[in-house]
Amino acid sequence: MHFHAVAYARIGLVALRQCSDHRGMNIFQTLLTGMVIASPIAACAADTTGNQTAAATGAAIHVNQLGYLPGSAKLAVLGLPQDAAPTADRFTVEDAQGRQVLEGKLQAAALWAPAGQQARVADFSSLRAPGTYRLKIDGQPASDPFPIAASAYRPVLEASLKAFYFNRASTALPAQFAGPYARAAGHPDTQVRIHPSAASATRPADSVISAPKAGTTPATTTSTSSIPASAPIPCWPPTSSTRHCSRRRP
Repeated sequence: MHFHAVAYARIGLVALRQCSDHRGMNIFQTLLTGMVIASPIAACAADTTGNQTAAATGAAIHVNQLGYLPGSAKLAVLGLPQDAAPTADRFTVEDAQGRQVLEGKLQAAALWAPAGQQARVADFSSLRAPGTYRLKIDGQPASDPFPIAASAYRPVLEASLKAFYFNRASTALPAQFAGPYARAAGHPDTQVRIHPSAASATRPADSVISAPKAGTTPATTTSTSSIPASAPIPCWPPTSSTRHCSRRRP
């Protein structure tokens, strides 16, 4: 697995930690802890400095492009091929006008043997002023721009809530909120007919129960609330007034 194909560790989740929380972490904990929302910038990313050499050899500065909270820890990672020549030991951070606002020292290089890659961490947690910035290292293409803002993660929150909303099956989605995805409520009936595979002594096959609030849709239950894309289809046909329900796909 190529080092550039994964989100560089800790850049994402570390943004939710306070600066003092990460001082005791070693380099591998730093690199392997937060692979969720960090930016996997490709080795062929656009060269904003005019220097194509670093990009051609697979070097890249990885930042959390979603941004960082003003008071959170802030890390970037310089990813390098295993046999890359030593790099500059210093990094700088510039604002949107190209003015240098911070300078710091890169941490010592650490090797991730499975990927054949090495990495150096830049800690710029002391930068708290809201704005848009880039991180630069001599001889390397500049990082992609990233914001520092109290609302940096609000778009992610809104997108997550919207995903749950759009997955609702028994709730109508009006155009006011759902736009082009507006639709009527699914599964309007509340009567569920028991499939033989789900029958029991107290709930025989073909008996009918009322299920106005069925909860979620794991593999072993029935749902009229939401249908995750990865869950089996427990009820069919969806247009009938009574649905057959099973613990497995029909």
